[in-house]
Amino acid sequence: MDSPARHVNQGDADALSALRSAAEIVYQSMSPTLFRAWPLLEEATGVRCWVKHENHSPVGAFKIRGGLVYLARLVQREPGIRGLISIQTDEAITMADGIATRVPQAEALDMMLTSVTDIVEVSDAEIEQAIVLYLRATHNLSEGAGAAPLAALLQRADDFKGKQVGLVLCGGNLDTAVLRRVLAEALRH
Repeated sequence: MDSPARHVNQGDADALSALRSAAEIVYQSMSPTLFRAWPLLEEATGVRCWVKHENHSPVGAFKIRGGLVYLARLVQREPGIRGLISIQTDEAITMADGIATRVPQAEALDMMLTSVTDIVEVSDAEIEQAIVLYLRATHNLSEGAGAAPLAALLQRADDFKGKQVGLVLCGGNLDTAVLRRVLAEALRH
């Protein structure tokens, strides 16, 4: 007889193993980031909001985790490597340039198609509203990509009434000109 526990397919098990391996690499170099509930976010949304503060990492964004894992695996694969060169690509033209993509990575798209139950599209204006709410409710600056999950929650708050949600505030790298414009707009209302 099958146990009532959730059956895990091999793809899930492999992903979980890779995630645990990555966590071991990351936590050799940095502490976990803050994860807490914010009463003023709950007041604004009607939903208990737990925020994972990747904006509190040493570089102000989650990206350091991927970099640490990439470098550790690169050194494993090529032990004689002596250096690494980083390049910057063209900038996106949206408020959430950190999550903008022209061509999705096939592996990530496959995982989303089999695992994600819903995708919420948010506007730049909704992202700007979420940036302001993060500032007011948590005193944290969020970049556009970091505010996108909160913008989605604000759009769909009625669907989550009485529940708890987790939001990843993935970074605080917001251009000062954008911040100035967002705050000026917020002060007008």
